[in-house]
Amino acid sequence: MEQLRKEWNYDALDEAMGVSKLLFNADKVTISNLEAIRSELIPNCKHPKKMQDRASNGQLYCMNCNFDLD
Repeated sequence: MEQLRKEWNYDALDEAMGVSKLLFNADKVTISNLEAIRSELIPNCKHPKKMQDRASNGQLYCMNCNFDLD
């Protein structure tokens, strides 16, 4: 009986570790996706004046990162 209990507790612990690893990996993927989205929404470009231009519709944008400035 004791051997059975030890095996059961070990399996429960192993399954809990599997679930925690799965959640951890899902969080890592979510974080990497959010970082990719953030880098597209907030570029590292300083938008220098020499790289700014106006589109045909009058919209001011940065030619370096293609970010709309107006």
